[in-house]
Amino acid sequence: DMHLDIFYDSSATIDPLMCKKNYSDDNDHPIFSDKDLILNPKDYGRFNCDSNKNLVEVIMKKASQLQTEGNFKYDSITILGDDMAHYLNRDKENISENYEKTLKYINSLLTKYFPSIKINWSLGNNDFQERYDFPSVESYNKQIVQLYKYLKLNHNVDSAELAKIEMIQNERIKNEEYLDSWYVTDISDKIVNFMFNSVLLNKKSTRLFNFENNNDINLANKYEDLVKRQFDLLEKTLKECKEKNKKMILNYHIPIFLRYVDGKFNKNWESEYSKIFDNLMDKYEDQILAVFSSHYHHGALGLRKRDKNNNTAEFGVDEDRLYMTNFNMPGVTPN
Repeated sequence: DMHLDIFYDSSATIDPLMCKKNYSDDNDHPIFSDKDLILNPKDYGRFNCDSNKNLVEVIMKKASQLQTEGNFKYDSITILGDDMAHYLNRDKENISENYEKTLKYINSLLTKYFPSIKINWSLGNNDFQERYDFPSVESYNKQIVQLYKYLKLNHNVDSAELAKIEMIQNERIKNEEYLDSWYVTDISDKIVNFMFNSVLLNKKSTRLFNFENNNDINLANKYEDLVKRQFDLLEKTLKECKEKNKKMILNYHIPIFLRYVDGKFNKNWESEYSKIFDNLMDKYEDQILAVFSSHYHHGALGLRKRDKNNNTAEFGVDEDRLYMTNFNMPGVTPN
């Protein structure tokens, strides 16, 4: 979670939409006061606020330098979503332009510090210009093409892969279908990288697509097909990994595991989709090398287990069978 605020101004008043004074919605973290929201002497932004350009660049610069210091080279770089600042979409008239400015700046840093390394991205809930509200087909497709342009296609993608992506995209746009917002890449002969779009499965998104109450059945069917296509590819890829003795690294933004908020556990995904995903993770447990997510900026470790009745039990007893470990990566800032 970079949450790059391209309009950051060190002299401006603190923007309450880009900063958090406290974690009142999360009892596990401390309360911060106004004195914590002071300027960093080196102007890397305000603590507990969205990232500014200096902070994002110094992180990428250091990550690049580690290759020289450690005498190695990254095979690829995975961006787990939420590159955009919080509530960047409040400026409705300039929303597309502001998102493009953000992507262009991130692209310039990736080109500067990692010119020959493949970039893999997954969508975050703040990366849609509509934020949690799910986009129309036309708006969605424009945004997916934009993400491919700035975070993937300019970085070490061979012409054959580019041609295949563009052919599929053009055909889907012609048929007024949602584009695929997920894909598979090879890390090595034995490891594949699956970039999974979990924003599609998030309760805040799918709740808006209640098929029984949605008058636009055609649109609802297209959305349902979009979700199915992703699960079909995930299952197909896992099956191929098993047949060819390969491993998969699975990456997504919003994790499947629960979060403890205000004295209760909240589910992130719709139950129907959680069940499909859990069954795949359980069935192909031996093919999953690692699962990475983000969304929660403080980082976390999520465990998925089966109890004696073969039901998912995230917080079960030690004897429960563990079938998935989810590493949740921390954000650039706590905000």
